[in-house]
Amino acid sequence: MTRRIFILLVLASALAGCGLRPAGNTTPLQVHPDMDSQPKFKAQSASAFFADGRSNRPAPLGTIAQGHLNEDDGFVMGKDASGNLIKGNPVAVTEALLKRGQERFNINCATCHGQLGDGNGAVKTRSFGALAPANLQDTRLREIADGHIFDVITNGIRTMQPLGGNIPVSDRWAIVAYVRALQRSQSTNIKDVPAGTDIKAADPSSSPVSAAPSPAVGSSPAASPASSGAASTTKTAAPTKK
Repeated sequence: MTRRIFILLVLASALAGCGLRPAGNTTPLQVHPDMDSQPKFKAQSASAFFADGRSNRPAPLGTIAQGHLNEDDGFVMGKDASGNLIKGNPVAVTEALLKRGQERFNINCATCHGQLGDGNGAVKTRSFGALAPANLQDTRLREIADGHIFDVITNGIRTMQPLGGNIPVSDRWAIVAYVRALQRSQSTNIKDVPAGTDIKAADPSSSPVSAAPSPAVGSSPAASPASSGAASTTKTAAPTKK
């Protein structure tokens, strides 16, 4: 008796967890259809339950993704707590940062502003001057706050589109550091050389010497000075008159 009850319980569990499929290719009999047909929303589907008609719900107000607390306003926005643009770069400028900034600048900025930051990029060339991106070498942009350059990269300005969604915050500051390096490289003078630096004059012997043109195919090579001198000493004597 106990054995029969155990077998019935096993069969009941099997029937409760699975549908019975009759012979042939027919729809199975669902003992518990809620296991196959669950009330749920698929991504991007419509919903008559919510007022906006969307099944995807926005994150609750104040939700912060893990690792994105962003407490430092100057680093994240280029502005202090009062909304003023910060003057300096909040990231320590190192050689690695400048190399990263150079790479990101050449990818995202050089097309418009040129690799020297002088505004002579491909956009200006291909538009025959109709589009003139900003010249980052202008005195105004040399003296402007670092936070302004960061803010322009983030939010765009005039005809420049915002790039904040494409360039991470750390890379934006790397670009700012590289822009400053570009500006300095195009306006240096002897006063900018550190004291005690040994400046060597150019070596005249290192200047390239233009090579003599090679003789044309089929022509005789030019005679060397030695051979020309030997030829002059062995001229055929003029015949004497008889």
